[in-house]
Amino acid sequence: MLLACDGPTDRNGKEYNFWKGFVLDHSASLVVNLCGDVGSSRNWYSECSLYWPMNENIPKIFTTFESDDKIKVTLLKTTEINEVLKSYTLNVQNISAQETVIKEAQVDLVHFSGWPDCEVPTEEEEVSGFAEVVKILFNHFVF
Repeated sequence: MLLACDGPTDRNGKEYNFWKGFVLDHSASLVVNLCGDVGSSRNWYSECSLYWPMNENIPKIFTTFESDDKIKVTLLKTTEINEVLKSYTLNVQNISAQETVIKEAQVDLVHFSGWPDCEVPTEEEEVSGFAEVVKILFNHFVF
């Protein structure tokens, strides 16, 4: 199954809803992030939050007001494919208020940071990075 959506922002539990609603509830095994400026507020808004951990020793925990459970995302592995493309292997857990695992999944997140804001990729590293994203999608869903 392929789901397409905006990257979550860090407001109102949207990261929690992203991991639980899209990844765990729909059994997604691959997330592709095309947002070049992740976790930055260089403009008057943040395009999308950094909704995955960058350090293997520090998981990210997400909560929401609507539920007592939480989502724990742990980085298992980082692979730099090229200058503008990284792949992250993540473990995602939905944890109850009693600290038991309700649901768990391993997911690959591919972050293509070469997409220029409000433009299309034209530079050589942007185009080659996007070609790698297409190859990853093809290999994931066809083979």
